[in-house]
Parts: sequence; C-alpha cells; structure tokens
Amino acid sequence: MDSRPWDMLNSNMGAYQTINRIESWIAQCDKGHKFCHGYGEEPFFPTRIIDVQNVGDSTLHLRDRTDVLSSCHDDKLPPYWTLSHRWGNPNNMFKLLQTNEGQMKQGISPEHLPKTFQDVASLLRQLGYRYIWIDSLSIFQDKPEDWQKEADSMTSIYRNSLCNISAISSSYDTSQGLFNDRYSHPRLLYPMSFNFERYSMSGTIWNEERFLSSRVVHFACNQVYWECLQATRCEADPGNQLALLNDIDILPLGSGSIYKKPVPAQPGHKSLAGISR
Repeated sequence: MDSRPWDMLNSNMGAYQTINRIESWIAQCDKGHKFCHGYGEEPFFPTRIIDVQNVGDSTLHLRDRTDVLSSCHDDKLPPYWTLSHRWGNPNNMFKLLQTNEGQMKQGISPEHLPKTFQDVASLLRQLGYRYIWIDSLSIFQDKPEDWQKEADSMTSIYRNSLCNISAISSSYDTSQGLFNDRYSHPRLLYPMSFNFERYSMSGTIWNEERFLSSRVVHFACNQVYWECLQATRCEADPGNQLALLNDIDILPLGSGSIYKKPVPAQPGHKSLAGISR
C-alpha cells in the first residue's frame, strides 16, 4: 500500500487516476460483493436511454428500449448507469421534448448539453459502458402522462442500474460538471477535507435515489467517493487501509436501509433504519 495515496492524485478529477480508481472499485465489487449485483428480481431496462457509444465522434443518441433489446445477441440485458443531479433553471437546460425526439434519435452534439452531462458521457466511455439514464433526457418534459408512467418505474430504474453517479460538485445546477479541479490541493485531502464532504454527501444526495442504487459514485468537491451495499471508499484511502471513512456518516448502503432488502451490517457501522426524510 502507498502510505500517502493522496499525494499521487491529479489536481483535476477527470484525470486517468480517478477513472482508473473507479474502474478498480467496480471490479472489486463485482468480484467480492455478493449483495451488490443482480439485485433486481425481474429483468428490467428503462423505456428510453442515452447511448454514449459515439461520444468520441461528438454524437449522443436517444434510444428506445425496443431498439436496444433488438440489437442484443442474447437474452442478457445490457448494463446501464443512472445520474443524480440538480437541474438548476429548467428553462436553460436542454431536455427531451416531443418536438426534438427525432433530433435526439438521429444524434446530438454533447456541446448542446450541460457540462455535467458531457462529463458523464465521457466517464462512461472511458470506463467502457454505453448507456445512461438521465431524467431530463429520458422522460418527455412536455408530456405529463409520460412523466407519471416513468415516475412509477423510478424504483426499478435505480435499483437495476449498474451504478448511479451523484453530481455533488454540481450542487447548484448541471453547468458545473464533474471533471473539476479539486478545491483543496491533493496533499491536503487527508485529514482536512472530510467535514465539508460529509455535509455535501448527507445534505445534497441523501435522498431516495441514493438508497435505491446498489452502487453510487459520488463526485464531490475534493475527491470521488465509492459507496455500495458492502463498502465505502475514497480517493485519499482507496482500499480503506487507513479507515479514513470509519468516523464519518457515509455508511454502506445496505446497513438496514428502509429502501433495500437488509444485508448484514458491517462492523462499526450504524443502521440507516428509521431515518426520516
């Protein structure tokens, strides 16, 4: 183990070290956490999804579920991600409307989208994934009956996603992005930044989407956090050897959450049962 892993972090959270770290957390969870995958009881895929496969060619596509499933060569549904974000002023944000559905299916440039959405698309492609569900781009914003239908599916959408991205660093609106420079120099991440990060994570993303997702990658202001049903991690202590997160209120998602099937609580962690929201 590196005794001071925070010393080796790039000042920008879109650097390859951060992407590689997220990739390693996913691999470790896939390999060693039996509660964190295969959570949905029935096969599920959202009604509409954003396809980032061609983001390198500056094109994103809206896909219908039937189109995605018809291209599958076996019965296995493709993995997809979800995003938790703050809208800001909806009048200033590109969103799915009945009038631009055709345009979005033909392909739109990421430049038309907020910075957070651009960074999310880039992150998925670097990690090797293709699909992400974003509420403003996957639900018709001018069709109330579609909103109601998709709202009824929200539990399934988040529960069955491979991972949820929480854009804490874009806590005001989606123009701020994920791949920002850290507020503090990486050398100061331990032990200086955790009070602020704890406030951000518990106050901004402590919501239903967090509880419904079996895995969450939190892009906070100073570093990236990993949270799943059986572990919590951060860039300053990627393997939890220093136990930097043990004394703050970032708990494994499965610790008695009222939104999930209970899994065995990890030693030293409090239960989330009974939290009022």
